[in-house]
Amino acid sequence: MKRLLSLAVAVACLSGCGSTLQGAHVSAAHEHGGATYGQEGGRGAALANLAGAIADLVALASDGDEQGTDDRPRTDADVPMFSPSPPPGPPLPPLPPHQDAPAKARVPFDQAGARAALDAVDLSSCVSQGAPVGYGHAQVTFGIDGAVAQVVVDGGGLSREAAECVRSAFADAETAPFDGPPVAVRTTYYLR
Repeated sequence: MKRLLSLAVAVACLSGCGSTLQGAHVSAAHEHGGATYGQEGGRGAALANLAGAIADLVALASDGDEQGTDDRPRTDADVPMFSPSPPPGPPLPPLPPHQDAPAKARVPFDQAGARAALDAVDLSSCVSQGAPVGYGHAQVTFGIDGAVAQVVVDGGGLSREAAECVRSAFADAETAPFDGPPVAVRTTYYLR
């Protein structure tokens, strides 16, 4: 839009200067837009010169118009032509598929190992604490680290000291660490 306004000012200025063009611009032959103007002549040559100058200004305005300076929508005709872009290079190799870290093998609870650990508990010292001779029952809960997390002794006929002795002896049992929630194992023991 600025260039079109400049074009209008230039046309007004050139059309008003008439004879001054003759001395400065018309005395030598020259070209505008492919046509030759300005051979000898007065006012007619000046007008021909003016027409050539306007053609040059119009060509400049249409070729060099700044993007987005007018309110009309841009079209493909408004975009200057450039040389074509170079051909694309070879395609990039595909990315490898996403791989998570290898899943850690799930370690199950070792039921046989836990039973063997409970069967190996020595409860003989609990008789001196008042535990009656015979069978008893307990529930032993193993944590995921393999250590005993809780011991519940069925207290039928046991003194507080005897129950605490049985609980303490089973609390020292251990099995291999495992994955998953804690596991409770019921066990039967025999005191002599």
